[in-house]
Amino acid sequence: MNLNDPSERVKCNGCGQCVDVCLEKARKNTVTEMTVDEILNKLETQMLFFHNSGGGVTYSGGECTAQPEFLADLVNQVYDMGLNQAMETSGHFDLKRLKPTLDKIDLLFMDIKLIDSEKHAAFTGIDNRRILNNIAALGKERKGIVVRVPTIMGINGDDDNIRETARFVKKYLKDPCMELLPYHRYGEDKHYQLGMPYSSDLFRTPSEEELQHLHEIIEEEGVHIVSFK
Repeated sequence: MNLNDPSERVKCNGCGQCVDVCLEKARKNTVTEMTVDEILNKLETQMLFFHNSGGGVTYSGGECTAQPEFLADLVNQVYDMGLNQAMETSGHFDLKRLKPTLDKIDLLFMDIKLIDSEKHAAFTGIDNRRILNNIAALGKERKGIVVRVPTIMGINGDDDNIRETARFVKKYLKDPCMELLPYHRYGEDKHYQLGMPYSSDLFRTPSEEELQHLHEIIEEEGVHIVSFK
């Protein structure tokens, strides 16, 4: 099997044997499978650092909620260790199933990529109704939610989208706050590795002036700007 040929990659089952036999060492396994206990053991070695710094554990991705049983087990045990916990998520999950897990998360970062459902579906492949419903439901019950907008000029960095998103956040969050994440090109190399075209002409990073303008719109709607860079 020639994995340099994109049409052949569908046959890959992720066994990793090609990494071991590649004479030029050109391949690498980008996934490390770990059990909950293995992760907890790593955390145990860092407990002094956590206690001295006040830091904690952040669950990110990919999409961490795509593994709900594993996530629940890990969150419950880290909670028992007394560590702060944060989660970054697209918000597209089964809230009823994940609610007990989310109740033990101190800080929840949730994306609203586009407030308009049809546009959201056009650019992401799914509408945003579940995402917005989850944010609204959680926002009524708890604090510690930050709505993030991965900001791409020409896609979602227009005044109307940012203003309507801010109004939604103001309406449903107890402590309304947003963070704009300027578009970056970190995924370009991944596209190349997967043999996929990178449509960079469609995407543009906002300038400092454009970002400041969007921040002003958000603040006009009574929503705080936060940054966790």
